[in-house]
Amino acid sequence: MNTCILSNAARGMSNHPHRWLGIRLFSVAVLLFIVLSTVSCISPQKDCISNAPDLPFSFKDFSLQSVSMFSHTDGWIAGGGIHGNDATLFHYDGLRWKSLATAGLRIYGININPANGGMAVGKDDLFINYKDGCWEDAPPLGIFPMKLNGPQPLAVASTSADTAWAAGEFGLLHYSNNTWSKVALPQSVPTDTVLSGISMLSETSGWAVGGSHLANQAIILQYKDGAWVKEADPASDALHSVFMLSSNEGWAVGAGGEVLHYLNGQWQVVATLPATSLNGIYMLSATDGWAVGEGLDHEGIIFHWSGGQWQQVNIPKVSALHGVAMISTTEGWAVGDNGAILHYQNGNWQQWQQ
Repeated sequence: MNTCILSNAARGMSNHPHRWLGIRLFSVAVLLFIVLSTVSCISPQKDCISNAPDLPFSFKDFSLQSVSMFSHTDGWIAGGGIHGNDATLFHYDGLRWKSLATAGLRIYGININPANGGMAVGKDDLFINYKDGCWEDAPPLGIFPMKLNGPQPLAVASTSADTAWAAGEFGLLHYSNNTWSKVALPQSVPTDTVLSGISMLSETSGWAVGGSHLANQAIILQYKDGAWVKEADPASDALHSVFMLSSNEGWAVGAGGEVLHYLNGQWQVVATLPATSLNGIYMLSATDGWAVGEGLDHEGIIFHWSGGQWQQVNIPKVSALHGVAMISTTEGWAVGDNGAILHYQNGNWQQWQQ
């Protein structure tokens, strides 16, 4: 707005008090609008559950990467458009999934807890925080160059409302005191290592898994005594997901359908399942768990750990699956490419119909 024009107009109204009052009120309104607009521009963008539009949309337009459920009526799915655009979070209220679009290209990992809040991470330096029912875009980290196809965060684990760990193509990051910082890895870890999965039992204990293309080996890291340590790894290819039940027991899955079990201080390959890749795992207990991935035809595939063995289960025909989260032994969700959403109830996996 041209303030000189406004001043000249004001002088022209000096002999007309009522018009002058109108100009003054108009000027105040304009200034207030400018101030509020400026504040909204510099404030982080927020997307809240309460504002989620109940609009029709097609899940098939999205590649769904991760799911996090913490009750029958509350959970989240993260992903992005199939063409690499439109980072999206879907919230479940017990009846429907509603979409909350957010800044970014694609969300790969999500980890939330109603008590602690949570985090979601994604393509091209995307980090967003969850608190009090709202997602808020975090400022760019400044750790890596902002460029397309730069180092991507792939998984995240929140350990409290103020602390978290992220794994990805850059290795590991730690969040504390409202700041993300890069974490030094052991020198024995190859420089091209990509860490795809992370499971933290507490702020001081956890595991991360991945692989190195140049070294042609899987990578397993343990966090203990304030440092990340490379552990002996029997897997023959990259690992994609890890789930720890306790400091003494955990599971990991990866390329080639390999399943690793951690027990008595040692990781061992306990199964090679008929899958080209296992992408996600969720364990309810030492005797009950689920793994998802894709078969030779790139179709979704699910395995159940029960009775001391992994068994493939029947599911509807869907695209490759990337994430799984169980609410109980009788209910859970799995998500994947081309909007694949499967709901487990009454002993069966069924394709979700909105």
